[in-house]
Amino acid sequence: PMLILQGQCDDSVKKISSRRIYDTISSTDKQMVAYPQSGHCMFHDKEAQKAVADILAFIHAKAEERP
Repeated sequence: PMLILQGQCDDSVKKISSRRIYDTISSTDKQMVAYPQSGHCMFHDKEAQKAVADILAFIHAKAEERP
């Protein structure tokens, strides 16, 4: 499983980079989430709580899928 988070106001990593990574990953078990108000350090930005909640939800969902 792969979760890609991208701050849309990121000045360090181009937005196209996360899309390329997502498109290149061979797994079909993948998710990409964009945060329109966040920059490179999204865990210190406006959407920090949402990013953490999204990560935890992804991990919990994957844990529930396991036998």
